[in-house]
Amino acid sequence: MNLLVRFGLGCAAGAAATALMDPATEMLYTEEIARREREIQPESSSQRLARRLLTALDLQPSQQDIDKIAPLLHWGFGIASGGMAGVLSRNALAASMTVAAAMLAFDELGLPLLGAAQAPSAYPWQTHLRGIFGHLVYGVACATSLSVLAAVVEKRQRRS
Repeated sequence: MNLLVRFGLGCAAGAAATALMDPATEMLYTEEIARREREIQPESSSQRLARRLLTALDLQPSQQDIDKIAPLLHWGFGIASGGMAGVLSRNALAASMTVAAAMLAFDELGLPLLGAAQAPSAYPWQTHLRGIFGHLVYGVACATSLSVLAAVVEKRQRRS
């Protein structure tokens, strides 16, 4: 299977994984934790990243602009990360879990370095547990989706 097809399948798998990751993390999200996180950082990391990006582009973003761009960034990272897993996909599970681990590292270290999140030590332990669980769900969902999609494509290729 060529690289572009693997990337496309990975992007589709990344979209499916992102769609599953979000509700999985919500299962561990209590009102108390949400309140504590809002005290630490009123905006989500995606919103802060959107604000920084739009401001860097000198676009003077409104809150409405930020609220539109933030989910696109979140989904874009999830889909592109799936694409990376597709490119690395000699072993879908290993590739997907590697990408999920890199995403978790980005959340824990990259976002604070970009000014989109506070330092990891500012957050309660439940925030980190939710992040680990969410990225584990992402990795398994991405690997499963990627394996199924690759099997479908390979079967069609064998028939033609």
